[in-house]
Amino acid sequence: MKLNRIHRLVILIVTGILVLVSTYAFISELAVTKYENQVITTFSANNKADISYEVYLKPNSLYEERILEKGKMAITQYVDYIGIKCSYEYNSPQKADISGSYEILADVECYSTQQDSQVTIWKRTFILQPKTSFEKTQSQRLNIFQSVDIPLYQYNDFVKVISDESGINAQTKMTIYMNISTKAVSEEGIVEDTLSPRMIVPLNVNYFNIEGTLEQEKPMSIEKTVQVPVPVDYTRVYSLIAADVLLLIALVYILVFTRGVETDPREKLLKSVFNRHGDRMVALKSEIDESFEYRYEVNSIEDLVRISDEVEKPIIYRYSEDHNKINRFYVVHERELYFWDAGNRHIEGKENSGISEETKNLLESLNM
Repeated sequence: MKLNRIHRLVILIVTGILVLVSTYAFISELAVTKYENQVITTFSANNKADISYEVYLKPNSLYEERILEKGKMAITQYVDYIGIKCSYEYNSPQKADISGSYEILADVECYSTQQDSQVTIWKRTFILQPKTSFEKTQSQRLNIFQSVDIPLYQYNDFVKVISDESGINAQTKMTIYMNISTKAVSEEGIVEDTLSPRMIVPLNVNYFNIEGTLEQEKPMSIEKTVQVPVPVDYTRVYSLIAADVLLLIALVYILVFTRGVETDPREKLLKSVFNRHGDRMVALKSEIDESFEYRYEVNSIEDLVRISDEVEKPIIYRYSEDHNKINRFYVVHERELYFWDAGNRHIEGKENSGISEETKNLLESLNM
């Protein structure tokens, strides 16, 4: 197969580069260990706190039992007190120095409801269990239990006193909550967290039900970013090897079954002529009669173009699908025929773009 020498050289160079790139790519995929960033947990622990309760009843004519069954509505006049149990549990598979504090508080609050939101009118905080610190060295577990009895009638009486003094008779409630703050110091670092489970008891009502977030659970963790090796992608490796083999076959085929040939100088010349001046040329299917009284041969296509401009005539030639048969280009002016013969030109570099002295003399005679 014959290819243009320069085109063949370019194809060989590009194919060779692609072979080198694909070869390097699959060797690199196999030989070079790649890493990616991955977030790992170096320390983990679990925090859990909850509030459980039991409603203790006074002797009454309705209930025989001493403790009200959970989920039932409580009648305020029958309630003796509410027993609550607050618990906190810390668990971790790793040892750490555990420290922190907890407290149990009760907020008695008077509020009004406006557009689906509560607005506090007044609030008073009672300390049920003062802030208490805890500490444990190099441990994986920590448990705290604290019981508190809530004499409900005392808080209802307090609300009645405030209502009588202030003249405000609005909804009231008591929010009991346990604030827990924990700090764990391990070899991997320090992590802190807080929990606050709570229960809500309506006040100054004839009957009520207890609500709230009675249980909270949160993980505690320390994370860090590490670089881990990425497994070899064999699908990618096999694809690169296949591409490399195909490129090598193509390279060998071009080397063995093709040869570079030089472009015909005359063909290059005609291509240059049509590229630069094709828009001012007219192709004729019939033969061109050269029997003119005056015939002038010019030195270059540029000379013929200049004459065409001066006499305002197009450049004509005999059309042929085979460019090798296109030899002469003409300009006809009255009884004069100007022509340039491409068949006699042998170009070693760029075509001469200057205007010959003979053409200049012809142009001068045309202008006279």
